[in-house]
Amino acid sequence: MSRMEKFAYGLLVIIAVIAILGIFYSLFGSGDSEERVDLAAKDSQKPVITLVLRETQSDFWQTVTMGAEAAAKEFGLSLVVEAPADSDDISGQQALVTKSLKGKSKALIVAAADDVEMAKTVVSARIPVIAIDTDIEAPSVRTFIGVDNYEAGKKAGEQIAEMMSKQGQVVILSSVKDDRNMELRMRGILDAFKPESFVTVLDNRYCLSGIEACEQVVQSLMNATLVDGIVALDAEAAIGAGRELVRRGEEERVQVVAFESAHEQLEQLQDGVLEATIVQNPFSMGYLGVKHAVEAIDGDQIPRRVEIPSKVIDRENMFWMDNQKLLFPFVK
Repeated sequence: MSRMEKFAYGLLVIIAVIAILGIFYSLFGSGDSEERVDLAAKDSQKPVITLVLRETQSDFWQTVTMGAEAAAKEFGLSLVVEAPADSDDISGQQALVTKSLKGKSKALIVAAADDVEMAKTVVSARIPVIAIDTDIEAPSVRTFIGVDNYEAGKKAGEQIAEMMSKQGQVVILSSVKDDRNMELRMRGILDAFKPESFVTVLDNRYCLSGIEACEQVVQSLMNATLVDGIVALDAEAAIGAGRELVRRGEEERVQVVAFESAHEQLEQLQDGVLEATIVQNPFSMGYLGVKHAVEAIDGDQIPRRVEIPSKVIDRENMFWMDNQKLLFPFVK
C-alpha cells in the first residue's frame, strides 16, 4: 500500500470514528439532556408552600427557616420564604400573605406581626393556614404551633424572684409594643410576682428602636433609681440591658432573666451577665409548620394547637447535651 493510500485509509478511519461518536452522542447525550429537562420539570411540579415571617435577620427567625427548609427537603416540597423588610411593617406582611393566597401555594405558614390584622387577611383563605409563634383566630387557621407565652412568663417571674431572694425592684423591658406574645409573657410575670409581696415592678419600658435604644432606656432608669432586677421579654431587650450593665460594672449586682437565645445572649449567659433565659425551639417550630401543612394539604386531621415547650437555661445547664441541641439545632 502506497503512502497516499495509507493516508486516505487513515482519514477514512478518523471520519468513521467521528461519525460513530456523533451517533453515540445523539442516542445517549440527548437522552441526558431530556433527563435534565425532566428533572427540572419535576422540581417545578413540587407542591409550593409559603412561609411568611415577621423578619429574617434575627437568629430566631433564621433558625425557624432552617427547620422549615429541613422539612421541605424531607417531604419533597418547594418552600418560599418571605418577610417584610421591617419587622413592624404589618401592612407589608399582610401584602405578602395576600400575594401568597392568590398564587400557587398549596398552604400558608405565617408568623403574624399583628394577630388581629392578620386574622382579617386570612379569614377567607381557600388553602390551609398554619399559624406559628403567634396564634391567629380565623376559621382558615388549621393549627397554631408555638409556646405558651403566659406559662413562659411565669417561669421568668419565678426565676427572677428566686435570684433576687424574693425582694427588690424589677424592671420589665421589651423592644416591641402592642404584641400579643409580649403581653402574655408580661401577664405571666406579674402573676408570678403576686405571692412575692416584697418584689415590686418598678417600671415597664419599651425600647422600640433596637438594641442601642434598650441600652439607653436601662441607662436612664438606673441613673434615676435603684434597679435590682430586669426581665427582658425579647433578645434585643436582653442584649441591650446586658451591655449597659457591663458598661456600668453592675452585671453581678443586677439580676437579669431574659427570653430567647440569640448568639450574643448566650455569650452574656456564659459570662454571668444574664442569670437565665427562657428558650423555645424555633427549629421545631419551622419543621412542624411544614409537616402539619403537608398533612393539611393531604386532608389529614391535625391538632388545633401544638405546644412547643419552653425551658429555663442558665449557666449551669447550658452545656448539657440536650440543651446544646436546643440552643444549636443546626450543629451536628
